Amino acid sequence: MIVPMSQRRSFHMRGPSPKGEEDRLTPKKVFTALAGLPRVLRLVWKISPIFTVTLGALYILQGFLPAATAFVAGTLVDAVVRAIQFRGANGTTTVVIWLVAAQFGIQGLSSLLNTLSNITQQLLQEKVSQQVQLMVMEKANTLDLAFFEDATFYDALQRAQNEAATRPTGMISQTFGLGQTIVTLLS
Repeated sequence: MIVPMSQRRSFHMRGPSPKGEEDRLTPKKVFTALAGLPRVLRLVWKISPIFTVTLGALYILQGFLPAATAFVAGTLVDAVVRAIQFRGANGTTTVVIWLVAAQFGIQGLSSLLNTLSNITQQLLQEKVSQQVQLMVMEKANTLDLAFFEDATFYDALQRAQNEAATRPTGMISQTFGLGQTIVTLLS
């Protein structure tokens, strides 16, 4: 945690806050995060609409896989029971083999989608990081030297540069992850 110069003495006199206090979820933090989400989404969309749509689509597709897995597993159990009851007659063994192959296929698709979403997220994160860093440098270039002598401003500038790599893409990924969870629950 970066503490502005103006607060450093008082921080050390009081001692650090209890562990986890700054990480506590409050309604104000939730509202602030939700209020900033449209701006972050516009920023990420402006930088790379293709990666944004691809990432969203991959998350949504991953949301359907648990339902597909459950459906195939249930059908597989029923097919195994029928195969045992009829002792492999009427092609029940063939159905079991195809359902096992389908289960493997779904697991393979799940791994593939997970890998593709990780790659897409990394590529999007790199593009966003570079663009936000450029925006920060362009803004800093327009400021007077006096701003850089102010510890509060300099700390804010450092924080913006450090968080540029992960914060926007992390917010988008968490939002898409929420969408994935909703799709999973509905399916």
